[in-house]
Amino acid sequence: MKNLIYLIFSCVLLSSCSNENLYEFKDLTTETDYIYRVTAFPEDSTKSMEFDVRSYQTNGYDQTITNQKGIRTASNGRAEAMEFSVKAYKKNGVLFIPQDNIKRIWIDCYEVEAVGNDRWMLFQHITEEIATLYVGYDFETNEKTIEYRED
Repeated sequence: MKNLIYLIFSCVLLSSCSNENLYEFKDLTTETDYIYRVTAFPEDSTKSMEFDVRSYQTNGYDQTITNQKGIRTASNGRAEAMEFSVKAYKKNGVLFIPQDNIKRIWIDCYEVEAVGNDRWMLFQHITEEIATLYVGYDFETNEKTIEYRED
């Protein structure tokens, strides 16, 4: 009887591990790494600047992974930048959500392995239209997406 319970438990365990998802995983370690750099410039350098940025990327299970960062600066008169690393696989991008004192947004995407001015730029987008902005890239179709969204 004890052996029968172990046999049934083993069968259940093995059948639960044979989920289809285990075989549909794509190893992304060989894919090229890219950086999305999002830079915001203040309207008034004597005031603090506030914004959020969400990054999106597709993982090896074809799921969208989201990472969010929020920034509130001191009144320093400088631009503030943040960077997100993504793999050159399916869809990825960043969503810029302005909140206060933003004059200009500069988003560029470049390959990690390149250095300095020799880095290979995939694209860049500079705008003075201050609204929620999505900039992304689809590596399957080689299409860039730029969408202004309402809050």
